[in-house]
Amino acid sequence: MKITVELDRFTLNRDILYKDFEKALAKVAKEKAEKLKQLLELSIEMGTLITLTDEQLRGLGKTTAIIETANELNAVVVVTSSSYHSAHGWKIKNLAVISNVESCRGLRLGSDFIVDEGVDDEIIKELIRNGNKLLGGFKRL
Repeated sequence: MKITVELDRFTLNRDILYKDFEKALAKVAKEKAEKLKQLLELSIEMGTLITLTDEQLRGLGKTTAIIETANELNAVVVVTSSSYHSAHGWKIKNLAVISNVESCRGLRLGSDFIVDEGVDDEIIKELIRNGNKLLGGFKRL
């Protein structure tokens, strides 16, 4: 990601330069977070996963968008790591930590589910075979 900040004076002190740079970074991050939220909405509308390929999308609000949307829709957030719960669990109404396909054989979640990146395709397929409905979510290549 390239960020260009044009300044019309070269005599600005470091604090001003830093603040301008921070504002530019915050603006770019907010724009990406809004686009990620739109992608999640599209994913749910189409009932499919959105594949992310950009490593620079880390820390811009994917997980927050998933949690907020799942809570609004009373859906289960499916993840593969229990560390997710310690970092975000207090915000999530419904969370399913599924580390492998064997652990979800016959599993009925009780509501539709949204996938956060990192969940294996076989886990998703098994959940659907069990009668659970995939709403959408993100997937990483």
